[in-house]
Amino acid sequence: MDAGSRNRFDEHLIAGVLPLAPPVVLGHEGAGTVLEIGAAVGRVGVGDRVICSFRLACGGCWFCLHDQSNLCTSTEGANTNSTGLAAAALGAVGAERRAANAAAWIRRLQGYSPKPCRTGLTPERGAIAYDRLGFIAGVTDGITDETADQWNRAHAQALLALPWADLNRGAPTLTAPRRAVQAEGTVRLRVRNLEAGERVCVFVKGFRQETATTYLSKRGRDVALPVPTPAGSAMRVYRLKALSGTDRAVVRVRAE
Repeated sequence: MDAGSRNRFDEHLIAGVLPLAPPVVLGHEGAGTVLEIGAAVGRVGVGDRVICSFRLACGGCWFCLHDQSNLCTSTEGANTNSTGLAAAALGAVGAERRAANAAAWIRRLQGYSPKPCRTGLTPERGAIAYDRLGFIAGVTDGITDETADQWNRAHAQALLALPWADLNRGAPTLTAPRRAVQAEGTVRLRVRNLEAGERVCVFVKGFRQETATTYLSKRGRDVALPVPTPAGSAMRVYRLKALSGTDRAVVRVRAE
């Protein structure tokens, strides 16, 4: 990196208007020289002088191929970059409820799937996707060499929204019915104190994937979550895992 510009966004960070904890590297639209390239890179070579934009682009549409990536047609729609900036701006001018809603939308695209609810994003705790399609691809295939750059760049502005998220003072809790429930059926567990946009994993200790259930809390409310029951009569320990905490509940399972 040889040079970079400083704009009003950086000024807001310096003045403390935007809530981003240091250390922070300031600067936008950097310019530099390519030192090395990967095997899949074909448009630039070592020694080329290039500029780097914070704006994401697909690199394959007509505009991207004609050096007009600011008009990219493949990244339209809601995304965590623009939503993150919007949340920070809304919070800075006192529109805290609208900022919290934007932060909740971003949290829905934040990966959290501990091993019992394993997905492609299990190794990437807390990673934030650029958009819904990117999140779905991450759940299926994980973050690959081809998609890593998009995930990395999405974080830069998406993280600006998270300080405005509605956070509960306590961890989520899990409660079970007192009566016995049927084996190889379902039991409705009450999950309380969820945060807006939070993902939780509920599973039976010792059974892992066979009974694991993932739930997305869109509005941050208490929910009754149907979870599978394993075979056999026993006292089963159900566990809840979330970024904001863990809990467990005991269920009496009865086989006929």
